[in-house]
This record gives sequence, structure tokens and C-alpha cells, in this order.
Amino acid sequence: MNSDNHFYRAAIKSYEAQREEAIATLNLYFYNSVGIADHSQVLDEIKKWTSKLAEANENLTVLREYFFTDR
Repeated sequence: MNSDNHFYRAAIKSYEAQREEAIATLNLYFYNSVGIADHSQVLDEIKKWTSKLAEANENLTVLREYFFTDR
């Protein structure tokens, strides 16, 4: 199987987008939290987005390790 597979590329792009969204959201919480209306749930949101970031990175690693070497 080569890395020109459309399903593989779509999965990679999906996890990369999830990773970027998580990074952007965490940056917002860490560096610009004054713009966030409800501060009572900030730690819960940070935990949620950290998990999403870790999940995306893990999924990218698994796909690349087991199926292709496009790194």
C-alpha cells in the first residue's frame, strides 16, 4: 500500500486538523483566557482539549507506524 491512498490521506488530514484545533484552543486558554466568558470550567476544558491533542497525536503515530512512512 502506498501513501497515495485517499482514505489514508483523509485520515491523516482529519487527525492533523483535530491536532491543530486542540493546539489553537489550548493556546487561547493559556494565553488569552480573559476572552473566555465562563472561567469556572477552564480546567475541565483544558483537560478535554489536552486529551483531544493526545488522541490526535497517538492516532497519527499509529497510522504512520503501521501503514505508511510519510513522515
